[in-house]
Amino acid sequence: MDDTIDLHREVNAFFDAFVVAFSTFDGRQVARLYRAPFLAVQSDGSAVCFQTQAEVEAYFQMMVEDYSGKGCHSGRFDDLVVTPLGSQAVVASVTWHIGGVNGETLATWRESYNLVRLDGVLYVVASVDHAR
Repeated sequence: MDDTIDLHREVNAFFDAFVVAFSTFDGRQVARLYRAPFLAVQSDGSAVCFQTQAEVEAYFQMMVEDYSGKGCHSGRFDDLVVTPLGSQAVVASVTWHIGGVNGETLATWRESYNLVRLDGVLYVVASVDHAR
């Protein structure tokens, strides 16, 4: 099978797992998909680097609590674009849609992720929110 198709399927499965982790509203579950140090770049260009896995967990706990407090019930992604960076890394861009209890869209944005393969598993090491 074509390596590009296999990689796209692998990255799609990664984001499917992300949606499942997010739906738990448990920051530790989301953080398991990341490896410290992790760099988060916001759409305004500001950046935060989390040096430890505990910092990554705390960051995502804060994020899921914020989303939950705003009425978030679910998340989904589409428009996946995958760009290989050699054999052990990839840049993946997705559009996120965060939904409320009644299915309304609460937020939509585009984000790119630098993923690396460690021991055969993909992890996020950096993400960049796209400016509008």
